Amino acid sequence: MQNEKWKAALKRAALPGTVKVKFTFSKPAPNEMSYRLSCYDDKGSAIGDDRDYDILKAVITPLENLCDDDPVTATYDLNSDDLDIQTG
Repeated sequence: MQNEKWKAALKRAALPGTVKVKFTFSKPAPNEMSYRLSCYDDKGSAIGDDRDYDILKAVITPLENLCDDDPVTATYDLNSDDLDIQTG
């Protein structure tokens, strides 16, 4: 069930033309958190994201809510429906 939540949140965050979406949460230092969202097209090229802050925050928040305190990288291939979640 948790995987389905990740898939739904990543799919919602994906930009038009996205084939693969990657979300990374890390803690570079105590009391610091870092989030990164990247979308890739069918050639593996990154798609530029020019959404305004409010829209970006709206798609990042569900992903933030799925994170525990441990660093995580979640990669979802929208074509094959493959989800890879790496923690630690």
